[in-house]
Amino acid sequence: MPATAPLQITSHANNAIVDGGTTLLRGRTAPGAVVDITVHAVAPLAGLFGVTQNVLTQKAQADANGSFSFSFAPQLPLPGTRYELTMISHKADLSTESRLVLFQKQG
Repeated sequence: MPATAPLQITSHANNAIVDGGTTLLRGRTAPGAVVDITVHAVAPLAGLFGVTQNVLTQKAQADANGSFSFSFAPQLPLPGTRYELTMISHKADLSTESRLVLFQKQG
């Protein structure tokens, strides 16, 4: 038995570009696992260091096939904003962390 539960985002590749509206993400993990999801937005501001904002904190439950989904919508979808997603899948005494970075479309 593996020491970790699988955790993978299947809808977006790391460093993918997203539009300014609601972004829907789909993933796979162990059937019935609970996934803790956090999304932070790091906005690029000229002459200043990036401003970080918590966009989403939620839990998602994987179905019997291990599929789960969630969406987020930034309050200020500034071009070039970096979205840092952290997901931790929990099943019994197993947990797996996965990270994904998405970027707001320019112009």
